[in-house]
Amino acid sequence: MNVSAQAGSRQMVKKTIVVRVGFARTAGEAQTLEGVVPYQPGDALITGPAGEQWPVERDFFFRNYQPVPGVQAGGDGEYSRLPQQVWALRMREAFCVQSGKGGAPLRGAPGDWLVQHGPDNHSVVRADIFPQLYVELHD
Repeated sequence: MNVSAQAGSRQMVKKTIVVRVGFARTAGEAQTLEGVVPYQPGDALITGPAGEQWPVERDFFFRNYQPVPGVQAGGDGEYSRLPQQVWALRMREAFCVQSGKGGAPLRGAPGDWLVQHGPDNHSVVRADIFPQLYVELHD
């Protein structure tokens, strides 16, 4: 789904926040707030500000996060999220979307946000967590 083409979509910026990261040693599945998401060895396993957890593919992670001082890149520890422009749409009804390349179904409740990070790269962000992570882009 192209979120930017949907009525009511907003251009947002993901805030620069610090998250706790561990790197997967083996393949597995993470139980996120929105569904079960598979991960591969080397993928980042992130814990967010509300204690929520989600995996991020290694290549995407290193393009979008940087270690805080004192943490070696690729090592477990705290990383800061680089600002990223995205399109977001607050959903009025329960919904389901396929996540990135893994294709895991993510489920959202009414009021949750559908976020598009790039072509075929979507996430679901719970309504109560969204304002902690995103701010509206102003021209």
